[in-house]
Amino acid sequence: MEESIRKQLKEIMQQEVVLATGCTEPGAVALCVAKAVETLGCEPENITLKLSKNVYKNAMGVGIPGTGMIGLPIAVAMAVTHGNSSRGLEVLTIPADQVDQVLAPIFDDAAVRKAKPIAKGLNAGPGAASGRFYLNANRCV
Repeated sequence: MEESIRKQLKEIMQQEVVLATGCTEPGAVALCVAKAVETLGCEPENITLKLSKNVYKNAMGVGIPGTGMIGLPIAVAMAVTHGNSSRGLEVLTIPADQVDQVLAPIFDDAAVRKAKPIAKGLNAGPGAASGRFYLNANRCV
C-alpha cells in the first residue's frame, strides 16, 4: 500500500473512531440517558427508551464491563447514577474501586431473589427483537 494512502486511512480513522467501554449499543443508550439526566438536573422517576429493534437486541444481550451483568437495565441505572456525558461512549467507565458503590445501593440480594423477570425470550438473530423498554426507578431492583 502506498504511504500516502496509508496516511489518509490513518487520518480518517483518527477522525472517525472513538473509544467505547464495552459494546457500543448499551454505551450509546447510556450516553443518551446520562445527557438526559444532566439536562433534567435530577434523577428521573421513569425512563422510556424508544430503540430500533437491532439496538434493543444487541444491547440486551451483552455484558456491561465491570459489573458481571448484562443488558440495558444495568447500563441505564449506571448512566442515571454515575453517568457523565462528557466521557462520550466511555460513559459506562467506572473506576474499579467504585463499582461496588454503583451496584450496592441498586441491587439488594433479597430483592433480587424476590424480583420477577421483566421479559422472556429466546436467543435470536439480528432483527428478531423489537418493542419498548421501560425502566421505572421506583420498581428498579
